[in-house]
Amino acid sequence: MGRRISRIRHTLLVVALTGVLAACGDGSGGLPDAGLIMRDAAIASRHMKSAHIVLTATGSVPGFPFQRLEADVTTGGSEVSGAATTMLGQVISFVQRDGALYGREPDGTLRPLPAGTARPPGMLGPGGFARLLDDLRDPRTTERGEFEGTDAFRIQAEVPAETIAALLPTANTAATLSTWIRVRGVRVPLRTVLEFPGGGTLGIQVARSTTPANTTTGQANPK
Repeated sequence: MGRRISRIRHTLLVVALTGVLAACGDGSGGLPDAGLIMRDAAIASRHMKSAHIVLTATGSVPGFPFQRLEADVTTGGSEVSGAATTMLGQVISFVQRDGALYGREPDGTLRPLPAGTARPPGMLGPGGFARLLDDLRDPRTTERGEFEGTDAFRIQAEVPAETIAALLPTANTAATLSTWIRVRGVRVPLRTVLEFPGGGTLGIQVARSTTPANTTTGQANPK
């Protein structure tokens, strides 16, 4: 009798654990809930105090007149410097002062960059990259695999136009998001790609940084 009761308890425990594990999924073949993963990613990104940011475009990206933009930024930093590659392949250095971006000419002259250009410091804090990760529609975990040697989940979702405009002020369109987020550890995205109507993509990498910006620009296509 005692053994029978023990077996019943064991069976009930297995059933209960199965139910808990099922509740953690989002219906994507047993993969974890994308909403919870993205919540953690948004929180981790929101609390970053410094970051190395790389934005890489392929095709036409609304509100982003560059092939590539790279900078190191800190929260509350009054000045930011970095480098950008124009659509014609010209590499220019830039600085941000008083909220405006200026390209630096070879003779040191500063010229304003196009109005509405993405502001790298705006990627930090609650209103930038974190908002992008936190304001998604229909997030879903599509796979688990390796991203550049790191065990990661791939999340896909839709991003509304007003959220895109927080990063690209002159953009007026929604986009589809695809991001890789590590399975273990701090869940700051390893790489995020926004795909826009017409096929243009913007790759976004926001990594913790304590070193000066490397402003050497090279070509790197979103994956």
